[in-house]
Amino acid sequence: MTMHREPGGERYYYTWAWFEGPDDAAWRVTGHHTDSGEQYRLDWNLAERSLCVTDSLGRTRCHWWDAQGLVTAYRDEAGQMTTFRWSDEERLLLGMTDAQGGKWRYVYDRLGHLTETHDPLGRVEQTQWHPVWHQPETEVDAAGAAWRYEYDERGNLQAVIDPLHQRTVYGYDRHGQVVRITDARGGDKYLQWNEDGQLMRHTDCSGSQTAWFYDERTRLERVTDAESNSTRYSYDGNGHLTEVMFADGRTERYQPDAAGRLVKYTSPAGQITRWQRDGQGRVRRQTDATGRRTAYEYDAYGRLTTLTNENGESYRFRYDVLDRVTEQTDPGGSRRVYGYNALNAVTAVIYGGERGGEIRHGLERDAAGRLTAKITPETRTKYRYDAADRLLEIRRRQHDAAEGGEPEVIRFSYDSAGNLLSEETAQGVLQHRYDVQGNRTETQMPDGRTLRYLYYGSGHL
Repeated sequence: MTMHREPGGERYYYTWAWFEGPDDAAWRVTGHHTDSGEQYRLDWNLAERSLCVTDSLGRTRCHWWDAQGLVTAYRDEAGQMTTFRWSDEERLLLGMTDAQGGKWRYVYDRLGHLTETHDPLGRVEQTQWHPVWHQPETEVDAAGAAWRYEYDERGNLQAVIDPLHQRTVYGYDRHGQVVRITDARGGDKYLQWNEDGQLMRHTDCSGSQTAWFYDERTRLERVTDAESNSTRYSYDGNGHLTEVMFADGRTERYQPDAAGRLVKYTSPAGQITRWQRDGQGRVRRQTDATGRRTAYEYDAYGRLTTLTNENGESYRFRYDVLDRVTEQTDPGGSRRVYGYNALNAVTAVIYGGERGGEIRHGLERDAAGRLTAKITPETRTKYRYDAADRLLEIRRRQHDAAEGGEPEVIRFSYDSAGNLLSEETAQGVLQHRYDVQGNRTETQMPDGRTLRYLYYGSGHL
């Protein structure tokens, strides 16, 4: 194949060459370009098992692989390296060193099941596997909370036991489809399926039913809720949704282009919104029901460079070699500049006014990417987490605070299932309670007042 064209008209071109290497011989793509201006050169070095791809902006990314075709290293357009280590015979990923130097390690059982994941912070997640069905029997997170799974004689998941020992049970039909779910408090939900495996009926714990109906092409045709209200769906000959009619008679209409991309929407009130797209399907202009227009401009690589709103005001965006937004300029001339670390997490935001002057917010992160501190001109805020990434504490201190001055502190606690139990500030403690389904049932305020929550059926407030 040397060219293909999308329904929108955009054409993609490819050039090829024959390569012979130590592992194989084959035709390989050496160049690629599009009508919209994207251009790529592919440089193969089969002797050293590498491929480097360079675009028309001069950005280059490279991959290296071993004799088995497994990627051993990747260098991105910024020169940052990620490396991978594999087992010799099983071809299992044993370790990875990310672009920031963080090391990940993976352990497997004799059947090749992943049993341990070690992250750059030294945390470990563990999985034990069923000896017959090769499905997880126990999963333990880095904080030690365990989820357990039971299976029937056919290998269907029969029960899930959460860290609070609450049990959810599943029943199946002869086709292996779930037809009953019994929650931790004993409530039953029932599901009915058609011969194509599509859900036809759902009955919740209170007996309320929702039904789904499909046409001969298995497209959703109608949904009827517990109060017998029906919503109907219509499609064109290509299977694209064209109309939704609600139970009260209101109708939404959708008009797709030849590629199935939305170009016109008519609301129930008759208001029309239109979209103009380019050959790659990107929205170039949106016109609302009042005739106001929003325009979008892109570079050759599909990055949004200018957004002009209904009032003619423009926002502009700039990017780095990794396609990350580095600068945003609003209509008034104010700028926001973003800095990133090697893991693509934002580490700095600089706010610049149209009259000069800058305000810098620094963001510090740990090896797992979690935000650990935010520094502004006025304050330093620290964040502390548990091993399961749940936020435990926020501690904010003014830079000009007197020596020994008390910081503002918010603390959080959780149960082993991850439910928030308390929020503590200088003004007092909020305490929360939950039912066996994880629904919040009560919140006790610092002054002793209590908010209670009532649910029905499968957890509707």
